[in-house]
Amino acid sequence: DDAFVLFEACEALAPGSARTALARAGLGLLGPLRLLSGEGEASPLLDRGPHDPAEFQPLVSVGPPSEGRALGYWRDEPDAPPLFVAERKPLPREQKPGVSAFGPGVSFSPVA
Repeated sequence: DDAFVLFEACEALAPGSARTALARAGLGLLGPLRLLSGEGEASPLLDRGPHDPAEFQPLVSVGPPSEGRALGYWRDEPDAPPLFVAERKPLPREQKPGVSAFGPGVSFSPVA
Protein backbone atom coordinates (compact mmCIF):
# COMPACT_ATOMS: atom_id res chain seq x y z
CA ASP A 1 0.00 0.00 0.00
CA ASP A 2 1.31 3.46 -0.91
CA ALA A 3 0.55 4.77 2.59
CA PHE A 4 3.13 2.39 4.08
CA VAL A 5 5.70 3.50 1.50
CA LEU A 6 5.05 7.13 2.48
CA PHE A 7 5.41 6.28 6.17
CA GLU A 8 8.68 4.41 5.56
CA ALA A 9 10.03 7.41 3.63
CA CYS A 10 9.10 9.70 6.54
CA GLU A 11 10.84 7.35 8.98
CA ALA A 12 13.96 7.42 6.79
CA LEU A 13 13.91 11.25 6.71
CA ALA A 14 13.32 11.61 10.45
CA PRO A 15 14.04 8.36 12.34
CA GLY A 16 11.80 8.10 15.40
CA SER A 17 9.91 11.25 14.41
CA ALA A 18 8.08 10.39 11.19
CA ARG A 19 5.27 12.84 11.95
CA THR A 20 7.63 15.82 11.67
CA ALA A 21 9.49 14.62 8.56
CA LEU A 22 7.36 16.66 6.16
CA ALA A 23 6.80 19.72 8.37
CA ARG A 24 9.26 21.91 6.46
CA ALA A 25 7.11 21.37 3.37
CA GLY A 26 3.96 22.34 5.29
CA LEU A 27 2.69 18.75 5.44
CA GLY A 28 1.82 16.50 8.38
CA LEU A 29 0.77 12.88 8.84
CA LEU A 30 -2.86 12.11 9.69
CA GLY A 31 -5.04 9.13 10.54
CA PRO A 32 -3.37 5.73 10.13
CA LEU A 33 0.03 7.29 9.40
CA ARG A 34 -0.12 9.15 12.70
CA LEU A 35 -0.99 5.87 14.43
CA LEU A 36 2.04 4.19 12.85
CA SER A 37 4.22 6.96 14.28
CA GLY A 38 2.91 6.16 17.78
CA GLU A 39 0.57 9.13 18.15
CA GLY A 40 -3.20 9.21 18.55
CA GLU A 41 -5.66 6.54 19.61
CA ALA A 42 -7.00 3.92 17.24
CA SER A 43 -10.36 5.18 16.03
CA PRO A 44 -12.09 5.06 12.65
CA LEU A 45 -12.68 8.82 13.08
CA LEU A 46 -9.06 9.78 13.84
CA ASP A 47 -8.26 13.10 12.12
CA ARG A 48 -11.50 13.17 10.15
CA GLY A 49 -13.13 16.53 9.73
CA PRO A 50 -16.72 17.14 10.83
CA HIS A 51 -17.90 17.18 7.20
CA ASP A 52 -15.82 14.24 5.90
CA PRO A 53 -17.86 11.44 4.34
CA ALA A 54 -17.10 7.83 5.25
CA GLU A 55 -15.41 7.33 1.86
CA PHE A 56 -12.57 9.77 2.69
CA GLN A 57 -9.57 8.57 4.72
CA PRO A 58 -7.26 11.50 5.55
CA LEU A 59 -3.53 10.73 5.32
CA VAL A 60 -1.64 14.05 5.03
CA SER A 61 -2.48 17.57 6.22
CA VAL A 62 -1.65 20.36 3.77
CA GLY A 63 -0.71 23.81 5.07
CA PRO A 64 -1.58 25.22 8.49
CA PRO A 65 -3.90 22.96 10.56
CA SER A 66 -6.34 25.87 10.92
CA GLU A 67 -7.06 25.65 7.18
CA GLY A 68 -8.23 22.02 7.41
CA ARG A 69 -6.83 20.98 4.02
CA ALA A 70 -5.86 17.33 3.62
CA LEU A 71 -5.00 14.64 1.10
CA GLY A 72 -6.38 11.16 1.55
CA TYR A 73 -7.71 8.02 -0.02
CA TRP A 74 -11.23 7.83 -1.42
CA ARG A 75 -12.76 4.36 -1.08
CA ASP A 76 -16.24 3.13 -1.95
CA GLU A 77 -15.84 0.12 0.34
CA PRO A 78 -13.71 0.13 3.54
CA ASP A 79 -11.88 -3.09 2.64
CA ALA A 80 -11.40 -2.25 -1.06
CA PRO A 81 -8.31 -0.58 -2.52
CA PRO A 82 -8.58 3.21 -2.78
CA LEU A 83 -10.07 4.49 -6.02
CA PHE A 84 -8.04 7.70 -6.02
CA VAL A 85 -6.35 10.33 -3.87
CA ALA A 86 -8.64 13.24 -3.01
CA GLU A 87 -8.03 16.69 -1.60
CA ARG A 88 -10.28 18.11 1.12
CA LYS A 89 -10.65 21.90 1.09
CA PRO A 90 -12.84 23.81 3.52
CA LEU A 91 -15.23 26.18 1.77
CA PRO A 92 -14.39 29.85 2.22
CA ARG A 93 -16.84 32.09 3.98
CA GLU A 94 -17.40 35.82 3.97
CA GLN A 95 -14.55 37.60 5.74
CA LYS A 96 -15.62 39.07 9.07
CA PRO A 97 -13.41 40.25 11.94
CA GLY A 98 -12.82 37.51 14.52
CA VAL A 99 -14.46 34.77 12.41
CA SER A 100 -12.63 31.90 10.72
CA ALA A 101 -12.22 32.39 6.98
CA PHE A 102 -13.30 28.79 6.38
CA GLY A 103 -16.38 26.62 6.87
CA PRO A 104 -18.85 25.31 7.35
CA GLY A 105 -18.61 22.66 4.69
CA VAL A 106 -15.83 21.25 2.53
CA SER A 107 -15.20 20.32 -1.08
CA PHE A 108 -13.44 17.20 -2.32
CA SER A 109 -11.48 16.97 -5.57
CA PRO A 110 -9.67 14.01 -7.12
CA VAL A 111 -5.90 14.52 -7.26
CA ALA A 112 -4.51 11.25 -8.61
